[in-house]
Amino acid sequence: MSTPNPRPGVPLPGPPPTVDPEQIRADVGDILARLDGVEEHVAGSADTDVAGVLAAKARLLDEAHERLTDALSTLDKI
Repeated sequence: MSTPNPRPGVPLPGPPPTVDPEQIRADVGDILARLDGVEEHVAGSADTDVAGVLAAKARLLDEAHERLTDALSTLDKI
């Protein structure tokens, strides 16, 4: 059995994906709330310099960005 090829603007077969705005807000809020504790968390590791803190914050911001991007991608398919 072949899998249908996705096309821009054409929903995939099956039940439509859903997006819960409140869940997205909560997820992103939780991720962003962890930014405040990065310095303390990194201070206990070998990466106590500014570069380590910035890298940890960048990872968290990237995670929040991915969550928002996934939600927008899902909305585009609805």
